Amino acid sequence: MIPGNYQLMDKSKSQVIYKRLLRDLVVFAAFWFYLWFFVETKLIYHGAGRIYVFPDFYCTWSYLFSFLSHPAGMAEYINAFVSQLFYYSWLGASVITIVCWLSSIFTDYILSKLRLESFAFIRFASLVTAAVTFGQYQYYFQFIAAFMVIQAFICLYLRIYSSKPAVNFTALLLLSTIAYITAGAVFYVFAAIALVYMLTKRQPGRYVAGYLALAAIIPYLIGVLVFKDALNNAYTNLTPLSWKTTIYIPNKQELLPFYLLYLLLPLTAIIALLRSSFTKKEIKKKRLANLFENWLLKTAVVSACWVLLFGIAAVFLYDANKKKLIEIDYYETQRNFSKVLETGREFAGPNYYVCHAVNHALSQTNRLSAEMFDFPQHPYSLFLTAPPHKMVHWAKIDALLDLGFINFAEHETREAIETFGSRPFLIKRLITAYLVNGNYEAAKTYLNQLSKTVFERKWATDYLERIENDPELKNDAEIQYMRSVMLEKQGGFFGFDFNDLLADLLKENPENKMAFEYQMALNLLTGQLEKMMQDLTRAGQYGYDEVPKYCQQAYLFYKGTLKGRGSLRGIELDPDIIAEYKDFAEHLKLAKTGDQRASRIMSEKFKDSYYLYYLSLPSLMKR
Repeated sequence: MIPGNYQLMDKSKSQVIYKRLLRDLVVFAAFWFYLWFFVETKLIYHGAGRIYVFPDFYCTWSYLFSFLSHPAGMAEYINAFVSQLFYYSWLGASVITIVCWLSSIFTDYILSKLRLESFAFIRFASLVTAAVTFGQYQYYFQFIAAFMVIQAFICLYLRIYSSKPAVNFTALLLLSTIAYITAGAVFYVFAAIALVYMLTKRQPGRYVAGYLALAAIIPYLIGVLVFKDALNNAYTNLTPLSWKTTIYIPNKQELLPFYLLYLLLPLTAIIALLRSSFTKKEIKKKRLANLFENWLLKTAVVSACWVLLFGIAAVFLYDANKKKLIEIDYYETQRNFSKVLETGREFAGPNYYVCHAVNHALSQTNRLSAEMFDFPQHPYSLFLTAPPHKMVHWAKIDALLDLGFINFAEHETREAIETFGSRPFLIKRLITAYLVNGNYEAAKTYLNQLSKTVFERKWATDYLERIENDPELKNDAEIQYMRSVMLEKQGGFFGFDFNDLLADLLKENPENKMAFEYQMALNLLTGQLEKMMQDLTRAGQYGYDEVPKYCQQAYLFYKGTLKGRGSLRGIELDPDIIAEYKDFAEHLKLAKTGDQRASRIMSEKFKDSYYLYYLSLPSLMKR
């Protein structure tokens, strides 16, 4: 009879395990799909100068040992490694989903031990936190991962709990020490649950008080005295209170989900403590038959509700515009300029960063002069020269390299590294600047560093081999092109006139078509039409079959509407553009008399023309 009971017990345990795995399968599958296809973790990995705390990772022993010198180092090291898997969106989504799923399983176990099965809905706390923060394109994965690790320690303690006070106290101190060394100050979640469990199990008061006192000073004893860490790090590292996180977050409300995540289990556990204080009677266990009665139907309904909730969250909390900003930068650095333009057209409203990237993409696809005003433009957007953007570095690097401002690009890259750390993209751009300048020793130093990364090692080792076999990189078309257009002239990086710098680029290499187009674009954007016409006569040497459309519009507007003096020296204008200008001029006259219909027709019919842009230029320049 007894063997039969044991067999039934083993079978019931396996059924519970399968039930728990299957119960949330639909929910976590939907979450994984959301992260892969909507969030796209590769964009979080890239960062685009908008994510400050994404970790670097190097496959070296020295890098590993640097984490072992302080509490929570191992959790940080593992987090840094798994975060590199965000490089592939499907893999990054899998990592996040697995961590949140494990957190859910651990929460289930903790609640069952505390006899709080009715609070099982909180098992999705980590998932909800991840869905909200990743949907807002924020990186706080280290907190979620550390919380999951601490949950594992809690489960281990509850599993090996001993009713013998001395044995239990000894095991608890050992686990607390390991938990603190592994996950830092997040271990206080472990301490809170352990204290509640000791109280509910009626452990002697002296052991409870002793553990409470020791838990309070464990960070000091281990973090400060043993690891020589700073006091604030010892008590806050890997928590939302850590200065390493708050220093980059002007709006502390962003951390609210993490405060709730860390307080949720301890606060829920207090309910078990209060209940045990009022009654010593144990709640009767449900029969096994009732446990599985209609569980499939209930699971389907609950899963559907959670999927619906995530769908609503995706609509109201998902930051589609921020994704597009990061996406545009990602595709620009990948030199996928067609995707830059496609995403730029989808962006809601004018934006300096979008316009800057779009202009770069148009120049690289020989469409700047033909399609520039198909997008919202601003004089500050071409080089991001607005006062708030003077300290913006990341977004400017690629355009500066392509134009030939190699030293300026190197400066911006170094500034970006100071802010965002040694992100692989930034290191690659710094190496490129060194190679163009012939600074091979510095380039090799950073190439050796990059060769220790997970996904950029192939690029780095390839360049190290090429430098050995071809010291001047004569077979590298990209490096040779940049050398041919680079500006040798040295100078400061603030307070200069880009028109003068572009003129210097053209003196260095008159065949620098991108510099010519940017000079023409800058004159158009700033309303310097006389300068534009002076340079326009050189358009033929850059392969133009005809005068760019917007330059013709600007010339006609300058001569006709502004009554300016100038000549294109025999350059023929397109008859269709001349007819278009006459049509515009007629509507402009009517609009000046107060004709609202003429104004409306102008704004619709000529919305992509230079005429309307120039009319809005004075108000733009006041911003």
